[in-house]
Amino acid sequence: MSKARFPQNWATAELVKQYMRNHRRYEVKKGRMMPRHQRSAATSSGNTAQLPNVDSDNEEDEENDDDENEGGKSNESGPGEDDE
Repeated sequence: MSKARFPQNWATAELVKQYMRNHRRYEVKKGRMMPRHQRSAATSSGNTAQLPNVDSDNEEDEENDDDENEGGKSNESGPGEDDE
């Protein structure tokens, strides 16, 4: 699969699309994902959940990151692990 034979990697794109179609079909069959008509209806009707704005809480996140690193090194090996 070279670029000379497949310009703009169209063959790779088709392989990825086929994989995703098959993956979604299997998930719907197993009941882990809604069928397409239900997914598209939920998106077009505005029933999607809105994600919180992460930019407004930057100061709190920086303080929490400092607290996580207290109390020792993070790269220590646990009991029973052999160092090679």
